[in-house]
Amino acid sequence: MTPGPSPALSVVAAELYALATTIDQGEHLGATRRAAALLAATALLTVPAAAGTASAASVPSPVGTLQVGATGIPTTVHRGTTINFVVWYRNNSKYDDAVLMDGLSVWHGNDPGWRATKGVSVSLRAPLTGRWAAVPSFRGSNSYDSSNYGVDVNATPGYWEHYDLRLTIGSATPTGGLYVQLEPAQAYQLMRKGKPCVGYLSEYFPIYEIQVK
Repeated sequence: MTPGPSPALSVVAAELYALATTIDQGEHLGATRRAAALLAATALLTVPAAAGTASAASVPSPVGTLQVGATGIPTTVHRGTTINFVVWYRNNSKYDDAVLMDGLSVWHGNDPGWRATKGVSVSLRAPLTGRWAAVPSFRGSNSYDSSNYGVDVNATPGYWEHYDLRLTIGSATPTGGLYVQLEPAQAYQLMRKGKPCVGYLSEYFPIYEIQVK
């Protein structure tokens, strides 16, 4: 009998798989990181374990859904405009959702690559202080991730959670279609009675189009 992965590796692989399945950004940066996480999970599951540890990890499955939406995103803006909007999300499962990271992606229709769009900057209101702070792009890409400034947000089942974002469209931003994809709960840990659970929430991250004049 071929030995299976060790219990420790199985847990790590399951968590990587769960993280990978929560990050779904279509053809943009999230898809690349999602694929990398899936590959890492697969690699861990194929690592031979010591004799006597032949149990295999079960593949996580969806245990609920994550509803996502926003208020305050306009359809048309002029360069030099700052937009304040609110991202809403609801955990539809029986599990508590310890949110570790929120974010969004912003890209221009004429440049669908992974580079950050010129003139665009993103800020998030810190949960504890209420102050606005800049959210850096991920390695110069069109993805902006916030680790909630060290505050883990607990998305209670059945309740709408939210965070405030500010999107500045500078004078250097090209005119035309600018696309904003909401990505709340990019990374999270499902909990049940204070203990981590294996599984993930099935979600769809909506995309909003803004015409820049």
